[in-house]
Amino acid sequence: MGFRTFTAVDVSTLDTWLRQAILPSEQNPHHLRELALDWCREHRLEPPTPQRLERLIRSALHRHTSEFFATIMQQLPLSTRAHLDAFLEPMESEPPSVGTSDDPAIVATVFSQLKTDPGPVGLASVLIELEKLEHLRRLDLPVDLFADVPPKILQGYRLRAATEPPREMRLHPAPIRYTLLATFCWQRQQEVIDELVELLIRIVHRISVRAEKKSSRSCSVTSSACTGKPPSCSNWPKLR
Repeated sequence: MGFRTFTAVDVSTLDTWLRQAILPSEQNPHHLRELALDWCREHRLEPPTPQRLERLIRSALHRHTSEFFATIMQQLPLSTRAHLDAFLEPMESEPPSVGTSDDPAIVATVFSQLKTDPGPVGLASVLIELEKLEHLRRLDLPVDLFADVPPKILQGYRLRAATEPPREMRLHPAPIRYTLLATFCWQRQQEVIDELVELLIRIVHRISVRAEKKSSRSCSVTSSACTGKPPSCSNWPKLR
């Protein structure tokens, strides 16, 4: 049938193909397995066993992500790295709590604060969102930091960072820690801006509704006074 055995040279060729052509835009293990089998079929190779193929894919993915993390860290200024590390430290404004300091539910950090959703509509929520935005802008992330990263890949790293408490994030090696925090903050900044806009729109709408109701009550009182009919408003004695 024209097929040949999978050799050590093919291992190196497959690894290079995955890291250069596939992994920058696709990192789902199931999809990677299907793509690797298609590659073997196109090159008329007898594919390796499923266990060996899985090991080859994991190895290529590990090397690709390690290179990606190192590249992103090198693009971050030292001041930005210092700010990212500060996000994981307990907030000085928070009073000491009773219990273990490793409990993310007890120790408040800027990182944990950035994960929170906007509160109820009101001035307090707006001020909290503005504080988040100030923290994120202070990072001064490079504009083109993730210009070549597909949104799907970026979202995967962002979700990974969002599920990790500060204690676990601090345990990562520097390249992983800085990359995960940078991807989270990169997308979180736009989300906070959107949340601020939504809060302001809802506040303006609430003010408009209250103004309409107040205007309607005033018109009702004035109309009753003109017709001589006793209104139901409590201001009637003052009008008389």
